[in-house]
Amino acid sequence: MLKSICIRDFALIDNTSLEWHRGLNVLTGETGAGKSIVFDAINIVLGAKCASSNIRHGASKASIEAVFEPSSVVWAWLKQNELIDQDESDQEIVVAREITQSGSRSRINGTMVNVATIQELRNLLLTFHVQHEIRTLFAGNTKLSMLDAIADKKHQQTVERYATAFSRYQAFKRQAQEFEMDEEERLRRLDFSRFQLNELIEADLKDESEWDELEKEKHRLANLASIERAVFTSMSLLFDSPESSGDEKAAYDAVCEALKELERATKFDESVEECTQILQTVLAQLDDAAKILRRTRESLDADPERLDQIEDRLHLLSTIKKKYGPALSDAVQKRESLSEEVDKLENNLFRVEDLKKQTEEFLQECMQLAVKITSARKILAQELSKQVGHELKELGMEKSQFKMEVEALDDLNANGNDKVEFYFSANPGQPLQPLAKVASGGELSRVILALKVVFARFDQVATIVFDEIDAGTSGMVLQRIRDKLCQLAGSHQILCITHQPLIASVADNHVMVHKVQSDNSTKVNFQILSGQEKLKALATMASGSEKQSAMAFAESLMSEAQNIKSSTGHI
Repeated sequence: MLKSICIRDFALIDNTSLEWHRGLNVLTGETGAGKSIVFDAINIVLGAKCASSNIRHGASKASIEAVFEPSSVVWAWLKQNELIDQDESDQEIVVAREITQSGSRSRINGTMVNVATIQELRNLLLTFHVQHEIRTLFAGNTKLSMLDAIADKKHQQTVERYATAFSRYQAFKRQAQEFEMDEEERLRRLDFSRFQLNELIEADLKDESEWDELEKEKHRLANLASIERAVFTSMSLLFDSPESSGDEKAAYDAVCEALKELERATKFDESVEECTQILQTVLAQLDDAAKILRRTRESLDADPERLDQIEDRLHLLSTIKKKYGPALSDAVQKRESLSEEVDKLENNLFRVEDLKKQTEEFLQECMQLAVKITSARKILAQELSKQVGHELKELGMEKSQFKMEVEALDDLNANGNDKVEFYFSANPGQPLQPLAKVASGGELSRVILALKVVFARFDQVATIVFDEIDAGTSGMVLQRIRDKLCQLAGSHQILCITHQPLIASVADNHVMVHKVQSDNSTKVNFQILSGQEKLKALATMASGSEKQSAMAFAESLMSEAQNIKSSTGHI
């Protein structure tokens, strides 16, 4: 049940909060006062499309927050989706949506959720029947869903089994079509894929760093003479060398001699001891340099063919990168995908037969389940047709005929192989025809109300929203619509926009909508009516004034409303 809604900077509403009651809630006001804005806000907070144009002029964003009292079904759904923490089932649900210039965000109990989740919750909370949605109610899938939703658990489980089987049937059928191809085309693709795969396998690709490492080694080998000369000269200068003349002294020997002299001098002057320590460090570093230079000199005895090998490898990798790159990692990925494709092509015939077999198995399962679903739907449709017909008679359409017919289609689809059509005849002697084609606006309103009364006996949705369900009706028909709304309000919360004082008189919660205009702005205000205010509103709705005769008529409506509520068990 909807308990309250808070709307800020939405359309013409700057900031308002509305409390909703159990039973019948009506919104009244002049045409264009802004009544439908409230229903638009309820619709949008529960996942309907919205745009930045919904933001009130001059504001940067709009926000809508609705508070619901959850049913046991809604409570279980919230627990399943981890959208509620406490264990108390009487905890409220807060659904919020913020609309900005760049988009919108939705939350359930403070947790950000996507539109699909919000719409799933919406289907558990309420149903909408507003003027621009009436005819879409009769779309084929909608009618099937309505029928299945009130069926017993066994039927719903069968529908779920069918949906799973049909999904698998489609998946295997699609895979079989992908695998199935002309044999000549298969062999051509297999030959080319094998060629490419072998080329990549023979290339023995490792990783992206191989290219850089080979380039570095190539550069070293290309400059081997310069490296040898630098190492030889450094060894000659730093250490004794066979090529050194007797007059030349190596750097290492010179440091050793200097160190000996300073060690002797340290006995006479301790100030030179620091220099002695430095020279000792220099000697140790020269020893390290000698080891490095010797290793480098030994490594210079490289394989003379190594440079040619590197050149050949780089040329091969360059070709691979051009064909399968641009990077070596791309070529590695291509090798993996080619391996999978070759495997698929080699085993294509076997896989096609296997997929066809599984496709046929799921098709047979779908056909068997579809027969059961159709049978159950026809029985249910026959019973519902009788009940809707009975309700229509009580709504003043004694001679009308209504039939909900399940018709078989040639092909299976996600819902089975059925189509549900509503057939209707308002007058004797006229044949049954599709409801959407032959019903007038007033007749359509009564059919919808009759359907809701019947379906309300089965569904678990707590709130029903009607936008001028009484449009195009008057007199006795209007009285009967009033009585039905009152009856429905005994088991459901009803939100209803009306221009009829007869309907407003039975309201448990009467909200008057006013449009307030000034030179620079337009706002919508809301007023909860009771007592004398409600009488005045009914009088104005009936005659446009609050004259004594109009007030007397309003009082008679209120008195009659009390009797109606008592007779329907809705007080």
